Amino acid sequence: MTADRLNFITIDFETANYANSSACAVGLVRFVDGRAADSVYSLIRPPTRYFVPEWTEKIHHISYEDVCDKPCFPAVWKDCVEPFLNLTPDFPFVAHNASFDMNVIRGCCSQYGMAVPEKSYFCSLALSRAVWRELPSH
Repeated sequence: MTADRLNFITIDFETANYANSSACAVGLVRFVDGRAADSVYSLIRPPTRYFVPEWTEKIHHISYEDVCDKPCFPAVWKDCVEPFLNLTPDFPFVAHNASFDMNVIRGCCSQYGMAVPEKSYFCSLALSRAVWRELPSH
């Protein structure tokens, strides 16, 4: 494997509810030559107050009170995510269950009338299922 294949950005969203547009947190880590180089994290105020406490509060420990005074998705994307991505624009995203995270990006962009960024991505969940088929959970 060449070193350029070890350059990527992991991305993970948390959502407040069942809507793809309900991002309430995002975290990104840049890997250079296979090593974590830097990261960024931000809470996000979703477009509604509706949170599903069974997962947001009990699993992710995020409630509406945690995000009510935080910026909404467009501001977080512009001020936090884009500058992080612009440092290494050719690095692909890697996400565990990438379809979820990419759908959150599309849902949030649609919610706020933003263009969906063009970014290549890979799914670590699909890769782990292909490599370790014998495991009961990935």
